[in-house]
Amino acid sequence: MTGNLTLRSDDRMHFIIINADGSVRAYIYKDKGGDGIRINNGVDGGGDFILRKDGGFTLGSGAQIAPNGDILGGVWGSSWLSSAIAIRDNNINGRATIDWVNQNFI
Repeated sequence: MTGNLTLRSDDRMHFIIINADGSVRAYIYKDKGGDGIRINNGVDGGGDFILRKDGGFTLGSGAQIAPNGDILGGVWGSSWLSSAIAIRDNNINGRATIDWVNQNFI
């Protein structure tokens, strides 16, 4: 095939990749007014991958990459990476400094 493939409609239209046995390998679609372009892994599972309109990216697992580059995921306590780093930094800043120890204990 050469040229463009155009699907014209205000309704959901899928671009579908199907295996020889008829099972769906992948769906690619975008709803009018929806949150972005969705890619579904078909029979292999894994959920929808979403290229969001705001520039972010959502993985099938639910993890996200924000437009500002921040990362949300279970490994960060189901919070944003920037929050996990801020908490760690605050814990480090709350520790006694060498100068404080020298003044109070030596």
